[in-house]
Amino acid sequence: MIRLERISLNNWQQAITLDITDDQRHFLSTPSILYAIAEVQFYPTYTPYALFHHETMVGFAVFGHLPDSPTKWWIALLIIDHRHQGKGYGRAALTAIITSIQEQAPNCHEIALSYKPENTVAERIYLSVGFEKTDEIDEHGQVTMRLKLAPSQ
Repeated sequence: MIRLERISLNNWQQAITLDITDDQRHFLSTPSILYAIAEVQFYPTYTPYALFHHETMVGFAVFGHLPDSPTKWWIALLIIDHRHQGKGYGRAALTAIITSIQEQAPNCHEIALSYKPENTVAERIYLSVGFEKTDEIDEHGQVTMRLKLAPSQ
């Protein structure tokens, strides 16, 4: 349902037009998708992706592995454009991201992400695909969730 496409010369301008609603901005620690695309250049183990439903770009994500541990991956950012929210794309995007990570890193045993505790919609979506809450709170006051994976044989 959701196809991931690396951000490239061909799609970055379209990606930076994606947006969320004003009342969701406080959930993000990055000021914009353009900022996220620029920032990820300094983290070579992370990659930005456009999220497509058929030929329509519906979202944006950044994920990769921790520099010192290629078996632990982190979803740093996941945004579904406000015009496409409420259609199941967030859950479908997470499923596509998990599949992509398993294909890129068959020995991955954990995927983590974080969210602001008041973002109950995100929490519900993360729980629905198998992430579990931890007691970890990061320096931004965000809750860490983890998804344990069985490494491929």
